[in-house]
Amino acid sequence: MAVRIRDIVVRDRDHAVVASAPKAEVRLSAAAMMMGRLRAESLNLVDVVLAVRITPDGQVTVSTGENARPIATGVASPRTPGSWLGPGRQPELTFPRQPQPPVVQIPQPPADKREASTGLLAGLDWLDSLTLSGLDGQNLNEIGLKNGKLVVDDQQRGNTWDFNNISLTLRRPSGGGVMMTVGEGGKAPWTLGVTVGAPANGVRAVSLRADKVSTRNILLALRMKDLTYSADLPLTGELRGEIGRDGLPTYFRGKLTAGAGNIVDNDTPDYPMPIDQAELSVEWDAGRRVLLAPFKFVSGENRVTSLAHVEPPNGATDSWQAGISGGTIVLGGGPGEAPLIFNSIDIGLRFDSDNRRVLLTRANISNGEIGVAGTGSIDYAGEPRMTLGFAGTPMSASALKRMWPILIVPEVREWVTERIEGGQLQSIEIGVNSPTKNLTRRGPPIPDEGLSVKILANGVALRPVDGMPVIRDGDLRARVTGRTATVTIGQANSETAGGRKLNLSDIVFEVPDMAPKPSPARVRFKLEGPVAAVADILNSNRLSEVTGNMLDPATTKGNVTAQVTMGMPIQHELTKADTTYNITADLTAFSADKLVMNQKLEANSLKVTANNQGYQVKGDVKINGQAASLDYRKPTDGDADVRLNATLDDASRARLGVDLGPAVVGNLPIKVVGKIGSGDRDSKLGVDADLTQLKLDNILPGWMKLPGKSARAVFNVVKKGDTTRLEDIVVDGGGASIKGSVEVDQNGDLVGVNFPTYSPSEGDKTSLKADRGSDGVLKVTMRGDVFDGRGFLKSAISGKDGDSKSKTKSVDFDIDVKLGAVAGYYGEAVRSVDAKISRRNGTIQKFSLSGKLGRDTPLTGDMRGRSQGAGRDVIYIETNDAGAFLRATDTYSKMSGGQLALAMDPPSSDTRAKEGLINIRDFNVKGEAQLASVAGGGQNAAQSSVAFSRLRAEFTRQNGQLTIRDGVVKGPTVGATIEGSIDYPLNQVRMSGTFVPMYGLNNMFGQIPIVGLFLGGGSNEGLIGVTYEVVGTPGAPVLRVNPISAMAPGVFRKIFEFGTGKQNNSVEFPNQNNNSN
Repeated sequence: MAVRIRDIVVRDRDHAVVASAPKAEVRLSAAAMMMGRLRAESLNLVDVVLAVRITPDGQVTVSTGENARPIATGVASPRTPGSWLGPGRQPELTFPRQPQPPVVQIPQPPADKREASTGLLAGLDWLDSLTLSGLDGQNLNEIGLKNGKLVVDDQQRGNTWDFNNISLTLRRPSGGGVMMTVGEGGKAPWTLGVTVGAPANGVRAVSLRADKVSTRNILLALRMKDLTYSADLPLTGELRGEIGRDGLPTYFRGKLTAGAGNIVDNDTPDYPMPIDQAELSVEWDAGRRVLLAPFKFVSGENRVTSLAHVEPPNGATDSWQAGISGGTIVLGGGPGEAPLIFNSIDIGLRFDSDNRRVLLTRANISNGEIGVAGTGSIDYAGEPRMTLGFAGTPMSASALKRMWPILIVPEVREWVTERIEGGQLQSIEIGVNSPTKNLTRRGPPIPDEGLSVKILANGVALRPVDGMPVIRDGDLRARVTGRTATVTIGQANSETAGGRKLNLSDIVFEVPDMAPKPSPARVRFKLEGPVAAVADILNSNRLSEVTGNMLDPATTKGNVTAQVTMGMPIQHELTKADTTYNITADLTAFSADKLVMNQKLEANSLKVTANNQGYQVKGDVKINGQAASLDYRKPTDGDADVRLNATLDDASRARLGVDLGPAVVGNLPIKVVGKIGSGDRDSKLGVDADLTQLKLDNILPGWMKLPGKSARAVFNVVKKGDTTRLEDIVVDGGGASIKGSVEVDQNGDLVGVNFPTYSPSEGDKTSLKADRGSDGVLKVTMRGDVFDGRGFLKSAISGKDGDSKSKTKSVDFDIDVKLGAVAGYYGEAVRSVDAKISRRNGTIQKFSLSGKLGRDTPLTGDMRGRSQGAGRDVIYIETNDAGAFLRATDTYSKMSGGQLALAMDPPSSDTRAKEGLINIRDFNVKGEAQLASVAGGGQNAAQSSVAFSRLRAEFTRQNGQLTIRDGVVKGPTVGATIEGSIDYPLNQVRMSGTFVPMYGLNNMFGQIPIVGLFLGGGSNEGLIGVTYEVVGTPGAPVLRVNPISAMAPGVFRKIFEFGTGKQNNSVEFPNQNNNSN
């Protein structure tokens, strides 16, 4: 009869609680009920928590419920992890029984060599007692758990495990013996069953069945938590056997298979060894007293098939022996590689229990061509110590990498596997002599003399860092000790992705201390080759983010010699942050296009240093042919520091794209010190320029300077986004004082100018400001009390243009100038100046000027032409004091009075000559002695004033040269013709013509048709005339006459002309209706 009970409590004869559970399934004994007694035949606790506790002193208790008496007690082994117990030294267990005679006593194992078998026999006697008296000493044949929870609290090892959905059954079959089944449900179910039969014919049948039992659970049950290795493989199979009266098997065979899983070194869990499949068959040969175990392991393309055997002590030896022999080992290869096959396997072990040693008597694995062999031992009589020696035959690097097990020093194996791409191993020797505790990562470091590895190889191909070229044809020597590792390569070479070769030498890879994990490693080598090959490496994916592809291998020339040192940890994955480096390089005959300011950089000798903190370039260089001294330092995460000293002449400025034409002439020494921002950070460079050797001509309005006159300019260049600001500008020296700032955009176009102090000449009191509006027009405003405009006026009158080859962009602007006084030449000044100019698309569209000359004589200017219906625009300037105007502009200093009307083409961006026409009426010339003598001034000719009624001349302006043609001066006493040029850049005057005395009468002969050409020499001359020339400088012209020419009338006088200012190619100026008089 079966019943289901809730909240069950099980007590013993003393009424002590031995078990409790929320539910229980109980089957009662019918025979006992017939006798009037309630006896349970079967008891299954449901949803119970079974607790197994191992106390720190080794006591083991098994109980259910907090107040329950332990179901079983025992003593756990106090051994340390990894120690060898030897036969018979197994943990002692006590199985409590209900007090019922006869009480079965478990005998203590004797201290002799049969301790193991006697301990086993004692356990079997206890099982026989269960057969006789039941599990409770009466009628109980089955006890178990259903859907329970097993909690193992190992206080001795400091670990706790939980197993859910546990089912456990301990049953006494009717035929005798004991059957136990344990299993777990859930996502990964498994079951394990053990059956021990009753004695029959002197033997006892034993069987074990496993279905997907995890090796992890087995290792936990064996309390091997501190074992270095762990495995998680599902085991399935069956083992059957018979045990004789002596405790030894008379028959034993079976087969176990393992599914896919991993074997892991707990200290290096990132390097698991995968197992796809494993098979193990066992069979006990009672006649030979040998356990045979053929096995097979499959992992990817690797396969191991062999035969293991275990022999207990026999008459010939008192030691246990084991070995592996026969079969094959197949190691898969990479793409295009044949598998590596070993068909000679012989490994022997002997367990010397008397001397407490495990001996590796032999270990030979080979295929007739390559192989390894070794011997060794573990001595555990005292502190366990391993002694091991292995040697390998010559083999390829590929064979070595395939033979190296994953779990043996996995970080080094990974480095070798990934970094060494080829080579031939000449010899390898491995020796170990160390305490076993030092061989685990959790133990102390291996003594330096505890390990010795020696390797010789040639033709090695090594890739030290990902993304870098392979080092090839290296002769390698490796030496590994307990704490250090050193690999040296004398000579090698490398080929970049672009096919360029580099030579490497003195390569050293070393691990100075392998105790820390991950272990630090260092690499150093010397590199020689073309700079273009280094450029290939710098442009690789690994370095391009740092270098920014600064060198183009196709346009880079020169040679490099470098010493490179690198540091990195030996670990699974390397990041850029893990790698440290230090490079010292010397470059010779170096050149690279577009390296500095998009210009070519050259250097006979250049030193470059680099490390994780940044890099430095230092030496004497040429930037597009310009000599300079460069010191450039770029930190990894900060702004670059730059120091540059150079002297820029006219040609070098033109090559650098800073061609200012005749506005700046001469050598310019500069010093640049500052920071170049990286990323979104601003760049700031301090520039110190010595202007002493320069000739400046209106680089800024009115700024003139002769070479040799001391001057200096300092400013800061600040790069912000798409704009560049020249801040804190200070120009000082030579009478100039300019302070302010300038801003330009990414194309170099002006965005804004602000000079609150603008004094290009001593005594100036002005300010200058410019801003570019949204329409792109630059609004220029100039204000002030006093401004020295001599240079600016001369430039405007002469028509000085930039070099015709200059590519200066035309800028649209609106200029608004209001000044109290603009100083001119010869003490003249234009007062109350108000000028406005507008230019669009390189053409002046608006012009207006007002001011006062001399004694408050008005000076006006405007633009006429298209707005009045004419064909082109013309600038007109008018004043009633022509002499003051000509003196102020340094055109002519000896005229007084006169009504001036000046018409000329406005300045434009094209390079064609600009034409003009000048008319002056009613003026006097004083101080020209030669002119006065021609006019009949007598002895006081030098002080005489010659009156003229009209002057008319056509002129052109181009490239700083004013050319005059068809000039006529008329007066009551004398007249003249004028032609020639004033070359302002060359500071030269070359003019000539004819003086006509008594002009009114004398010119009559020239007016006669046809005859006038012969008698008067033309309509503007006369019968009598004197030829002259004016030479010298614009500031000090010299007038010379030819008196003999007065003797030749009319056309014959041409023979005596100077011809100094003769114009061969005249330019027609269109007739102006208002200038016909």
